[in-house]
Amino acid sequence: MAEEAANADDGTGALRALERARFAYDFADHNAEQSWVRFVTPYRMDSLALSVYGQLGRQELAETADHVVERLGGKLPDSGVVVLGDLAAALL
Repeated sequence: MAEEAANADDGTGALRALERARFAYDFADHNAEQSWVRFVTPYRMDSLALSVYGQLGRQELAETADHVVERLGGKLPDSGVVVLGDLAAALL
């Protein structure tokens, strides 16, 4: 919902939806929940934030990008490739 709101130029709605997603995610254990919840890994949450901030041109993008690159570390997991793609798209 956050990305759709950002695509529709609804910055307030996008930021609210992103905050709600993060709040809900804080209470979920992506390793132990139902399969549809396990799909949302920390990397996917990072991608969501990058996408929303990039589409809205928000200053939070730089800090989020730094955090994402730090989380990825020296080893690039498979899902990290997607995150880097979202980071590149957001920065463009």
